[in-house]
Amino acid sequence: MPDPETIEDCWLEFARRFMPEEASEFQVRDMRRCFYSGAWTMLGLMMTHRDEGPDVLTRRLDEWQRELVEFQRRLGIDR
Repeated sequence: MPDPETIEDCWLEFARRFMPEEASEFQVRDMRRCFYSGAWTMLGLMMTHRDEGPDVLTRRLDEWQRELVEFQRRLGIDR
């Protein structure tokens, strides 16, 4: 798959990689809601801090990335 350009592209790749084939329609629906909720949360964080200037936003993006990498490490997820 080429680099994702939309949140939907990211969802489809996430579902392809992590959704069990036997997942019920309810599980898929709930996972999709959670996925989009996470995207919405990140957008909200970025919009909240966008007026702080590019240096501050870049620092915050680095902090959020470290937080997500640490979460990934704790779960034992290897991209």
